Amino acid sequence: MKCRILIDHERCKGCELCVAFCPRKVLVMAEKMNARGDHYAEAQNEGNCIGCQQCAVICPDAAIEIDQTDAGEKTTRAGSSRSPAGGADQPAASPQAGQAGSAPGPARKVSSREPVLAQGAVSLEDR
Repeated sequence: MKCRILIDHERCKGCELCVAFCPRKVLVMAEKMNARGDHYAEAQNEGNCIGCQQCAVICPDAAIEIDQTDAGEKTTRAGSSRSPAGGADQPAASPQAGQAGSAPGPARKVSSREPVLAQGAVSLEDR
């Protein structure tokens, strides 16, 4: 199997987790910097890549994908499925207390300036 490592240099923040977790030491940190001023990861010995995808899974920025091609020229692209914001996918909203088994209502954005009560907390006056 032939593997190609695709790294979005602008998304990479240079944390070096992919370099540390690569079992074949294929990835290194570039001397160049991206637009944010971070050194980014790059493939040095791409021929040694075994397609284990540890780099793509550990990347907190979802900046790495592995393009795998076998002898039949079938291409499979594997990478992180996390959101571009860098965090893991958000879990589904759970029903609020007193509404067991009911479907959650529509999600709405809560500003960080809104009080916590807007997120469903109960104030002391409501007791």
